[in-house]
Order: sequence, then structure tokens, then C-alpha cells
Amino acid sequence: MSERARAVAGLALRTIPSIMGSIRSGLREAGTSSPQRINVLRVVRKGGRTVGELADFAGVSAPTMSAVVAALEGDGLLTRTQDPVDRRRVVVEATEQGSRKLAEMDRTAKETISQALATLSDDELDRIEDGLNLLVQALDAHRHWKGVDHD
Repeated sequence: MSERARAVAGLALRTIPSIMGSIRSGLREAGTSSPQRINVLRVVRKGGRTVGELADFAGVSAPTMSAVVAALEGDGLLTRTQDPVDRRRVVVEATEQGSRKLAEMDRTAKETISQALATLSDDELDRIEDGLNLLVQALDAHRHWKGVDHD
């Protein structure tokens, strides 16, 4: 890996706390400020996953993910159902309420970030958009588990 790639990776990582800090209060108002919970909802929104698959994606243990799933299930945001084909397999899926909550959180986050970007010129926005698209493509090509859409 080149030094330039490391430097750009460091810059990308520096954006995460800034982005999360800017949207955290809005996410609290929408019902959660936990990125892990948001990511679980995002993954299961487009199709069911097992707790093991979710744990693998998040890089946590199955018991840790099971606790996250239980909390989201308790909030009515997802369900666990037995796979009709393989009765040993339990599938986690977003409820309608969970899908609506995720859409609400996404709207809140996009609005907050949009306000910050509104001060930039069209040229600056084009440059950011191009860079972010390249970053998403590079991460998708490198990631071993593709289960999250970027909508």
C-alpha cells in the first residue's frame, strides 16, 4: 500500500466523527444515535440476514449482535423468523416500522449534511461527489461481504 493511499485513508477516517457528530442530535430525535443499530437496519432492509451474517458484517461477536437485534426487535423495528426451507436458520428482517424509521433517519442525516454542503460551490460539490463515488467503489471492490446498499 502506498503512503498516498494511507494518507487518503486517514483523511476518510477523519470525516467519520465529523459526519456522525453533525447528525447525532438529529438521529436521537429520529429514535437512535447508534450507528450499529442504523447499519443493522440498513443491511436487513433489502432482505433477511442471520445474526451470524450481521455479526460478520459488523465485526462483532454473535452474542453482541444478538443483543443489538433483540433491542431493535423490542423496539418493533425488526423481526426474527424461522426460514421456511431450513428450519434451523433464523432470519432477521426489517419491519415496516423499521424501514420507515430508517428512511426518517436517512432524511434527517441528509438534511443536516446538506445544510453544511450548501455553502460550497457547484464545482466543489462535483469534486466531493466524484471522490465519494470513487471511495464507495473502492470499498465495495475490497469488501468481502456486500450487503449494504448506498441509497
